[in-house]
Amino acid sequence: MQRIAPPNPGLYYDVPFDVYLSWNCFSSSMVKHCQTGRHLQKYLAEPFIQTDDMRLGSLVDCLVLEPDLYADRFVVFPSTYQKKEMKGRGAERKEVVTEKPFNLNSNTCKQIKAEIDDSGKIPISEKEHVQAETMRASVWNHPKALEFLNEGKRQVSIVWEDSEIHIMCKGRYDLFVIDDTIIDLKTCQDASISGFSRTISKQGYHVQGAMYSDGYSAVENIQMPFGFIAVEKGGIFGVSCFDLDADALLAGRSIYKRAMNNYKQWKEIKGTWPAYSDFQEPISIPPWAIKQELGDSNHEFF
Repeated sequence: MQRIAPPNPGLYYDVPFDVYLSWNCFSSSMVKHCQTGRHLQKYLAEPFIQTDDMRLGSLVDCLVLEPDLYADRFVVFPSTYQKKEMKGRGAERKEVVTEKPFNLNSNTCKQIKAEIDDSGKIPISEKEHVQAETMRASVWNHPKALEFLNEGKRQVSIVWEDSEIHIMCKGRYDLFVIDDTIIDLKTCQDASISGFSRTISKQGYHVQGAMYSDGYSAVENIQMPFGFIAVEKGGIFGVSCFDLDADALLAGRSIYKRAMNNYKQWKEIKGTWPAYSDFQEPISIPPWAIKQELGDSNHEFF
């Protein structure tokens, strides 16, 4: 994708997602790739590859937030396909058309998928479609989620300059309730407080929350709360709404500021994308491994 200069700092409504992606700015999705400059460079250079979980997340986002665009973005694979076969012997041999379950091992099905790919649409299975529709209904049936959906502006893009590190940043709010909160829609395995708390930490959602909240503060000089609508992918398809607390935002801010500073050093100051240290470093084994072998007491070996 060709990257272009972003617009001036501010909030932008009705910006197509591919246009937003093209803005050449630092974003929360880059943070987890900043363990070294080489890792980040590789991430930025590689074409975007959508995993199964990402595809489901995009599908649910579309059905919940932009249902009018569903038919333009997704195509459901047929459940069956017609296979032509020659059956019988001699004069009785003839072509027979049979219905087969759709299977990407079949050349016919591969051709159908290739035609969908060429159209620019995302192919999904009937199972994924039903799953996403169930998740959509669960979200719309949750009273607080419904309140956010009715009151919030959807898919709002934002551009800002970080006041400390002085680089341009971008974000995209799933829902923006003016003068109230920023909300992100997330799919998950467990929407309980304890379960989704672990998901936030593992996936770095608190980093995204801190960046998005700080971005609004940079543009409007108001610190905006950040929260989630979490919807489970299966089971009871439970839904919860959460407000990310101050400690989580503080931890997320520490993580993204460190990554952002590294990015500026690599891109603008040093102009290099280093991998690991150029020097010889001391190394040990993990503390748990030492404790497992030696216990808590000191040992002397002769």
